[in-house]
This record gives sequence, structure tokens and C-alpha cells, in this order.
Amino acid sequence: FEKILISEINGYLNGNNLLDPNQSGFRSCRSTYTQLYTINGIPLSSSPFIKDLGIIMNPSLKFTDHISRMVSKARAKINIMFKCFFSPDPHLYNRAFTTFIRPLLEYGSVVWSPHTVILANQIEDVQRNFSHRLFARCQIPYSLYPDRISLLALQTLEHRRFISDILFLYKSIHGFYSYDHSNLFRKAPLTRSLRRSHNLRISLPFVPPKAHSSFVIRVIERWNVLDAEIVSSSPHIFRSHILSSPLPQPPIRHQDDGPPPKH
Repeated sequence: FEKILISEINGYLNGNNLLDPNQSGFRSCRSTYTQLYTINGIPLSSSPFIKDLGIIMNPSLKFTDHISRMVSKARAKINIMFKCFFSPDPHLYNRAFTTFIRPLLEYGSVVWSPHTVILANQIEDVQRNFSHRLFARCQIPYSLYPDRISLLALQTLEHRRFISDILFLYKSIHGFYSYDHSNLFRKAPLTRSLRRSHNLRISLPFVPPKAHSSFVIRVIERWNVLDAEIVSSSPHIFRSHILSSPLPQPPIRHQDDGPPPKH
């Protein structure tokens, strides 16, 4: 029966071009595991990494490799952009960056958003370098990174990840996402009323070893002090409030550019 089942599965996958043996692999949970797996006689390679929905992770749930590849891809696209466009209009470069490049740096950020300064800076430096090159290309007087992104109407990438985290928490609490979050957070309304409290307050059921990388850790403090009418509002109103309210800006923790560029 097992051979028949495997044959049926292989036939279905091959008939619909759903499986390429050369692009497939497996990961063993045991370091001494020596079993060989094949597809149509082609051996599958063993890899310590898993790629799921475009996000690369290792067995210890670290995303260093994913962030490194993501940053390299974004930098390559920025290089192509500046090679293809020679316009002095900063809005053209800004629109191209926010449309084609920034989404690469934000896809799935709720999962992989870094908690270390080094990785956060590695991502932020992509936008930092882009704004630096834009000012040089368009011959705009040199200014520091915070002033550049303010002039371009941009936010730090770290701040945008924070917004994504709190929007994801809102949708999780209100049931827009169907997953078991009991090991991430639980509702914990206060037994007595406080001026800055609401009945959708949350707490951590426990603090697991990897808690520092959880999106809940990143936003729990801010969520618990939001106004009751905001956390109970519609998704559109909540999103508008979060985007327009003065959320705490994460510090710009990297060094700046150094001397202004020579034209």
C-alpha cells in the first residue's frame, strides 16, 4: 500500500509540475540520521535551513540568514535602480524604493523582526544608504539620516515593523487570524479600573527562552495602554489611529554617513 501511495503522489506531483527534485531537500532533526531520501531516483540533499513561504529559518529559529539574503537582494535592486534612472527628481527614486524595494524588507516581518542591534542596523542601513545616494544624485544639500527620511516622508524601517506587529496583534485578538496563540499571549483584564486600561489587555502566559523574538514582546506595553475605544474599534479605524498617532519611535541606533558626498 505504501509503494502504491508514493507512486500515486509522485504521479500527481510530476503531472502538475509541483515538485522539482533539484530544488527539493529535507532536514533531519537528528544530527546522526543517515537515511537517504530520493524522488524519482534523484537523491535529496539535507539542509539545516527551512524555507517556508519565502522565509528562511534554522532549527534554533534564528533568521540571520534570511535577513542577510533579504538585505543583499534589496541592495542589488537599489544598485539597478540608480543605474537605470538618471532623473534629478527625488520623488521618482522615492516612489521606486517604496514600491519595489521596501516591500522586500518588510515581507513577513512579524515572524523575523530582529531583536539585536546588529541585525536591526543591517536592515535600516539599506534605507539609510538609499537616502544618502538619492540626495547625492539629486544634488540635495547633505543632511543626517533622520532629516533625510523626514524630507522624503519616510519612517524608519524599524518603526514600520513595530506598526506591523501591533496591527497583527489587533487582528489576532479580534479573531481575524485563525491560529492557536495561547502560548504567545492571553487576555488579562484588570480587576480594577485604571485611567489607561481596557478589557482587551494581554499578558504573557510564561516567558519561553525565545520570548525576546516574539512580536508580542515587542508591542505588549504599547497595546496595554491604548484607549478602550481604539482597541475595540473597526480594523479601518484602528489602522488609521495607529498610522496617525505618535507611536514611540525606536532609536536610530547606527552610525550616520560621515562626511557629505562630493558632487
